[in-house]
Amino acid sequence: MAFIKIEKDPERAKSLVMLAELRYKRLKTFDLHKESSLIAEGYYEVCKEIITALLFLDGKKTLIHKELIEYIEQNYAKEFPSHEIALLDDLRKRRNNIVYYGIFVNPEYITRNKSKIDSLINKLKREVEKKLK
Repeated sequence: MAFIKIEKDPERAKSLVMLAELRYKRLKTFDLHKESSLIAEGYYEVCKEIITALLFLDGKKTLIHKELIEYIEQNYAKEFPSHEIALLDDLRKRRNNIVYYGIFVNPEYITRNKSKIDSLINKLKREVEKKLK
């Protein structure tokens, strides 16, 4: 993995979490049937920002999205079981399909996974909060 070692940056981590929370709240205003792709993309962006905050707290940085998920898998395996890592990676792939190929996400995907994604986002935030104490 191509992580760049940096100085730990709690202020930047806090800022990223605040941004993620703003984005997360905004997702609730989207129309599920018309904007399911934007909701899926937004969920991924929220997770990405919180994971990036964790990296800043750990003194690391990467520009490769896949490595963000691999970092959680390798360094937070006790906190995030394989099914949650798979969900993160699925969101990443869907986001890439949306952004690079214009592929739409079926609203059923959001309905089926919303509670799991919400739980995952809350767990990621708790990990950041623990490190900020």
